Amino acid sequence: MGGATAAAYLARRAAQKERVRILYRRALKDTLNWAVHRHLFYQDASDLREKFEANKHVEDLDTIDKMIAAGEATYNKWRHPDPYIVPWAPGGSKFTRNPVPPSGIEIVNKGLEDPRREIEARAGGLFRDNCGTWIHGFGRAIGGCEANHFFKHIP
Repeated sequence: MGGATAAAYLARRAAQKERVRILYRRALKDTLNWAVHRHLFYQDASDLREKFEANKHVEDLDTIDKMIAAGEATYNKWRHPDPYIVPWAPGGSKFTRNPVPPSGIEIVNKGLEDPRREIEARAGGLFRDNCGTWIHGFGRAIGGCEANHFFKHIP
């Protein structure tokens, strides 16, 4: 084997190993979507590992490429239609539920550092359009109150 041939062989083999690793990780994560309980997942994960280990000895590069393509096709065919997404991750139900206010708007809690001090009670809010863009903020003074008196009435 010449130097260029050996380098090409090693590069192709490394790419195949990476594709197999990615396929295994995706299939394992998808197994979590199908298995409702952990004890079921452990059995399915063990079965999946056995399928990958059964072909570990194959050395022919073309055969490996065909097996990877078949495995990816099988994975895409049996992929879960509604995968579980962690609520606070992108695409989850809580993702950007409480977005950070735009720059220029400051949230200040005045007077709460000393509960005996009389503070001005205020109310306000922010308006957003249907795309989530901040349109307008408002605030209004309600009147004076003692923070101590306010905190006593919170259930």
